[in-house]
Amino acid sequence: MYSSDEYFSPSESEVVSSSEADEGVPLAAAGYDKSDGSCTTPSTESALGFVSAPVVPLAGLQITGVEEGNEYKYDSSNILFAYCESAIELYNDGKDVLFEDFGMPQGDRPPASGLCYLDNRIINNLYRCGIRTMRPAQLAAFQAIFFNNPEAIQPSDFLGISSTGSGKTHAFLVPVVQQCLNSIEDISDDEDETSDDENCTSKEKKRTPFALIFAHSNPLVDGIYQRILELVKDTDIIVKKIVGQQDFITDTNFDIAICSVGRFSNHFGPNACKVELDLSGLKYVVLDEADKMAENNEFYQLYTKMKEESTFVTMAFSATIDMSIMDFMDTDNYYQLLYGEQNAVPLSVKQRFCEVNSRSVTKIVGFATGNVRQLKYEPGEKIHPFDALYNYINKTNDMKKSKKRFLVFVKRQCVADFIAQKLCCYGIDAVSVYR
Repeated sequence: MYSSDEYFSPSESEVVSSSEADEGVPLAAAGYDKSDGSCTTPSTESALGFVSAPVVPLAGLQITGVEEGNEYKYDSSNILFAYCESAIELYNDGKDVLFEDFGMPQGDRPPASGLCYLDNRIINNLYRCGIRTMRPAQLAAFQAIFFNNPEAIQPSDFLGISSTGSGKTHAFLVPVVQQCLNSIEDISDDEDETSDDENCTSKEKKRTPFALIFAHSNPLVDGIYQRILELVKDTDIIVKKIVGQQDFITDTNFDIAICSVGRFSNHFGPNACKVELDLSGLKYVVLDEADKMAENNEFYQLYTKMKEESTFVTMAFSATIDMSIMDFMDTDNYYQLLYGEQNAVPLSVKQRFCEVNSRSVTKIVGFATGNVRQLKYEPGEKIHPFDALYNYINKTNDMKKSKKRFLVFVKRQCVADFIAQKLCCYGIDAVSVYR
């Protein structure tokens, strides 16, 4: 049901099991030398996973999301991973790959892959959140950032188009956080070698932003901020929010910032005030829900100015694809992941449409007396959105002979709170969720 103000969409989800396929070959990457326990890089291109194949449209079953941390199975024929126009295989065909498979050696025990990339603190923090198995989007982004590509002179951009619930948030958070840790350690090592002052440490040295993550709404910024705080626990990484409805930042001494466009423009660009950001050390810019970011002309102008001041990798993620996203990609040097049928409603979501009018007067009455009922609408009168939702929930529960769970999507937090409270008043248990 759709109105100019709200969108309601009850949904059901299912997981499609993976098909059997031969193991893929990774790109050249840092390897584990079992003889001395060190990490090395292969000198030949025999381990490269590049194959000469044109990029073709995806086809096949639609894969839907499951809760983060659950075992994730998929149909590998539904995945396209490529560097520009050359198709690439996901490491191990993407099947049953764990984050710990790329961890640092534990004593004499090498990681399962023989490839050493992830700090064990990050792996432990993921485990605390119930996350262990890598999703296809996460593995593709991991390969794009860490595996060596002999065709790329500069670090490559990444475009990930994957269905909702496929793990896109951690697909960019994990590699960005790890690269930030690597940068902090490199700075610390350089200072140890060049400084005679024992009190001069990387912690005391003022930092400049290493990565900026952009989202198109304050609730999305808050959600990403909470996820990254879980991921950087027990590390020295400093994370800040640059978002409206909170105080302006007072300094640029941080490593990663989660930003909304409006507040970011207060600290960067022609209208900068308060504290102006120093982006000289910027290495990564992430666009969450990139299709929405591409529609924002103000952000595109800021992005163009950022490109003039620093050289960084752009990582763009979205559940839908729009060609305007390509304006942010280096089309001569980028990876792309297409996962699932693009710009289509998942097959597991049943759609019902009802023409409503938010200016109509609700006909659901009787809360005060406890005799809840709906008054009749006049012929041709469009139903109020709340009445349509209330009737649909009750009708579905009556047909199923049991209480079903529903998700109701709205644009604003205050609307979510209002609808949840009103449903509770009329006997339907509901909560508002926006973080």
